[in-house]
Amino acid sequence: MKVRFNIEKMVNDLGGAAIVAEAIGKHRTAPYGWIARGKITSDILELIKLKFKGTNIDGYFETTTTE
Repeated sequence: MKVRFNIEKMVNDLGGAAIVAEAIGKHRTAPYGWIARGKITSDILELIKLKFKGTNIDGYFETTTTE
């Protein structure tokens, strides 16, 4: 079993890459980099929590099975 954070779903749910990037003061393409790398830092998640009140970060963790 593996747990994965679905960055793409979170970005889309929050309105898209450009909106998320603008809200947290990052370049508009930054979210595409997080998605491509499959990684996002805790400081970015903190900014997202501050700017998008009520966002349930835990809801974007998905459990998968590995074969």
